Amino acid sequence: MVDDAKTSFNKFFNIYLMIFHACFIKKHTKFNTISKPSVSKGIKTFCNKQIDLYLKEMDNNGMESKLY
Repeated sequence: MVDDAKTSFNKFFNIYLMIFHACFIKKHTKFNTISKPSVSKGIKTFCNKQIDLYLKEMDNNGMESKLY
């Protein structure tokens, strides 16, 4: 009797999943992280300048670059 219940449930669940996947198709979307409308051109320019200055500082430990 337990086997009948498990078999019946498995049949029901398999049919349920088939119908579910047929109705709700998985949609693949790609997110473009580069263009964010909340980040203006000026902020992007500032961030790029800060990255350049940081990389120059890592290469050169002179006082001149620290003062700049």
